[in-house]
Amino acid sequence: MLVKKWSESEDYTHAFFTVPIILYIGWSRRQSFIDGRGWPITGLIVLTLATVFYILSLQLQIPSFIALSMGLTVFGAILYMSGASVVIEMVIPLLLLLFVIALVVVFALQRVLEHWETPKVVLNNL
Repeated sequence: MLVKKWSESEDYTHAFFTVPIILYIGWSRRQSFIDGRGWPITGLIVLTLATVFYILSLQLQIPSFIALSMGLTVFGAILYMSGASVVIEMVIPLLLLLFVIALVVVFALQRVLEHWETPKVVLNNL
């Protein structure tokens, strides 16, 4: 879904470069993932919320929120398997991932707002 949106629009061309950078940073810090102590309960809560968010997005047919649930799932999986210290260490790649995903939401909202008229205020006798 994301790759299709990225390839169809000039606004997303940066995503094809950003994702390999995120993967490289994650790979270069792979020992942190191995050494980290996971937060199973907190990670499961985040993963459960991400799953509920995903299911609601599917039911409401909101593709932008489906993409955001993917980012939340990645965050929850890192928290579950490796803990908060690795999440802190991976904050830059996670923010880059959010940036790539969030633009899908921003541009989708722009398209929706373009179709709405701005209400006009009429001031009588003022």
